[in-house]
Amino acid sequence: MSEERKVLGETLNFEERLALAQLVNYPGWKILVRLMAESCRRATEEVIRLNPAVERYPEQLTGLQTTARAMNKFSAEVLDSVKLHQRGSRTSETIQDAYAKIPGRGEVE
Repeated sequence: MSEERKVLGETLNFEERLALAQLVNYPGWKILVRLMAESCRRATEEVIRLNPAVERYPEQLTGLQTTARAMNKFSAEVLDSVKLHQRGSRTSETIQDAYAKIPGRGEVE
């Protein structure tokens, strides 16, 4: 990740960040990532396969490139955001656990 992209930034509460972070533990998560990657690959291939001899080539090329670029950007932002929220929820969880262990704070011993 060259630049950190985090959709919803700090607007998610701890429980929401934790729920989002737990998605990666479900078997369907890897399939979702594969679906996103395949969609991005197909959109990029459409750009490559466009025949330069077709009528209105520049307009068609621009449209296909815009679509492929948007799909790639969207997928990267979603996946990067999940990773960052996951990392943040781990940090928050550790802090909350430590805070709960302080005598007089958190759970009653």
